[in-house]
This record gives sequence, structure tokens and C-alpha cells, in this order.
Amino acid sequence: MINLINYSLGEDDIEFIGRINEDIQNQNEIVLQYQNNAFCIDPSGEELTVTDYTGTVGEYVGFDDLFLNHIINNKPLIELVQELEYGE
Repeated sequence: MINLINYSLGEDDIEFIGRINEDIQNQNEIVLQYQNNAFCIDPSGEELTVTDYTGTVGEYVGFDDLFLNHIINNKPLIELVQELEYGE
């Protein structure tokens, strides 16, 4: 798992990341929202496909790859955790 010490995350942020990781491990589809823009994480084994209203916006191998390499507004997802929330 990502070394969370390298990021300015509070206890709630770390718990949020843990819930997302657990959902991914359980192969549950997750909808997250960042600044009123929703995107979906669809796990299939270790493969994760991220889609939004435009279609597929990224494909990743596992949780760490997703959070370190999915870029929104020129920042990796791990740096946006404090601004993420579950979407519908």
C-alpha cells in the first residue's frame, strides 16, 4: 500500500482511503466525486477502469497505481483525497 506518511492526510482521510481500498479488494464499483465531477472506478480482478461522463479516462493495475497515477487537474488522486467524496 502507498506510504501515506508522505502526504498530509488526517485520520478521516486515511479511513476514507481504507474504505475505497476495501471496496476495490471486494470488487465493488465505486463512484467518487471531485469538484462536482463524478467518476466511477470499476474493478475487474487487479485491473481498475475509471470512467466519467465522457467514457473511459484511465486504466490501472491495482489501488496504488490508481491513486498515484490517475491525474485530475494536474495532481495525482492521492493528493486530492481531502477533496474527494462518494458520488451517486
